[in-house]
Amino acid sequence: MVVLKPSEITPLSTLRFSELAAEIFPPGVLNVITGEGDPVGRGIVTHPDVALVSLTGSVATGKWIARAAADSLKRVHLELGGKAPAVVLDDADPAQVAAGLRIASFCNSGQDCTAAARVIATPGIYDALLEELVPAAASLRVGDPPRATRSRWVRSCPRRSSNLCPGSSTAPRAAAPTSCSAVRPAARRGSSSSRRS
Repeated sequence: MVVLKPSEITPLSTLRFSELAAEIFPPGVLNVITGEGDPVGRGIVTHPDVALVSLTGSVATGKWIARAAADSLKRVHLELGGKAPAVVLDDADPAQVAAGLRIASFCNSGQDCTAAARVIATPGIYDALLEELVPAAASLRVGDPPRATRSRWVRSCPRRSSNLCPGSSTAPRAAAPTSCSAVRPAARRGSSSSRRS
C-alpha cells in the first residue's frame, strides 16, 4: 500500500493521477491524502504502521523527517531541494546549451527535482553563453496554460517565492522568468552584483 501526500500548493495533478490509477490498481493500493505538511505530513511520518518515508522536498523538511523516522527506525529516502547545476565547459556550443537549458530549467514550471536551477560556466564560454541564454529564457511566455497564446511555464506563488503555482483563472499574476546577466563569477550568495535583463 502507498500513501501519497502531494505538495499542498500543487495537489491537482496527483489527484488526477490517482483517478487514473484507480482504473488499474485494486482499491487501497494507492491512497492520496492532501493537506499541509503539518498535520498531514507529520501524521504520515510518525504513524507506527508506516515502514518507509520518501520525500522530494526541502532540506529542512528532510532533516525533520530523518529525525522523526529515527524514533521507529523507519527507512527514509530523501530527494532534497537544492540547486541542480548545469556545468558548461569552454568547448560547449552556447546555442545548443541555451536551447537545452530553456527546457531543462523551465519545463513543468520548473517543478522538477532535477531542473537545472543554476548554471556554472567556465570563463571561456561565459559571455557567449550569456548572449544565448538570456534571450532564450526571456522568450518564455507565462500565464494561464490552457490559453492557446501562452506557454506552460508559470513561476509565481504568493505563499513562497521559491514555489511555483499552476496557471488558472484564479492564479496570482505570473512573473516572467528572471535572467540575470553581468553577474561576476566570484559573486557570493546574497550579493547585489546582478542586474535583471
